[in-house]
Amino acid sequence: MPLRPRYPRAVLDRWFAAMRSRDRERPVPNGGWIRTIRTALGMTTGQFAKRLGVSQSTAVEIEQSEIRGSLQLSTLKRAAEALDCTVIYALVPRTSLQQAVDARTRLVAHRQRAAVDHTMLLEDQRVATEEIEAELDELARRINPRTLWNDP
Repeated sequence: MPLRPRYPRAVLDRWFAAMRSRDRERPVPNGGWIRTIRTALGMTTGQFAKRLGVSQSTAVEIEQSEIRGSLQLSTLKRAAEALDCTVIYALVPRTSLQQAVDARTRLVAHRQRAAVDHTMLLEDQRVATEEIEAELDELARRINPRTLWNDP
C-alpha cells in the first residue's frame, strides 16, 4: 500500500521555501533565544529560574545548553512557557522535497545500472551517453517509491 502523506509534497515545498527565506533573514542570536528574550523582558536569571521551578544555576545551564545545541526539546518548551512564548519547531529541507526525491531516484537508477556498465566495459561495449541517459530515465520511472530510501 503506498504511503499517504498528510500534505502533498508540493504544498510542503511551498511552506519550506518560505521558511528557508525567513531563516536567512532571522539567524539565531549569539546568546540564544532564551537569554535574548529573557533579557529583552527585563527578567533576571533568578526570576527566570523561579518561573521554571529550578535553581538559578540550572536556569543558567539551560541557557548555555541552548547555545551549545544540547538543550532537550522538552526543556525548551518549559523555558518558552516560563517566558510566555511558543516554540515553533520544524525540520526544513535544504532543497525542495521534490528535488530530494528526484535526486535519490536518479542515484538509485545509477546504482542499478552500475553492474551493467561494469560488465559492458569489460566486454569493451560502450554505450552512447544519450542511450545511458534514456536507460537511466526508464530505470528511474520503474523504481518503486517504497524502496527509494532502503539504502544509505
